[in-house]
Amino acid sequence: MHDIRFSDAAVFEAIEAKEWYRLGSAEKSRLFEKKVDDAVLLLRQFPKIGSLIEGDEGARRLLVTGFPYYIAYEVQSRTIHLVAFAHTSRDPESWRSRLNDPA
Repeated sequence: MHDIRFSDAAVFEAIEAKEWYRLGSAEKSRLFEKKVDDAVLLLRQFPKIGSLIEGDEGARRLLVTGFPYYIAYEVQSRTIHLVAFAHTSRDPESWRSRLNDPA
């Protein structure tokens, strides 16, 4: 299995989204967290499962089942770098500069 590395920004985005769901329903927030965890586990097992992001060589996107979010990531050797946790209706330009960041 691959190692997972989260960018600080991706962690913040995921926490922010979970908080938004928690304000509406604790149950929905728990379900959201489970679906995110499921997606991350799936990525560890199958790093190329996400669809390629057009215009970003090697960058991929995996949708979070049941929610309007996706994980933007890239595979770097044996590490999966999660660069963003984004809402599907938001402009991807907000996170594209994080790609290929060795940090």
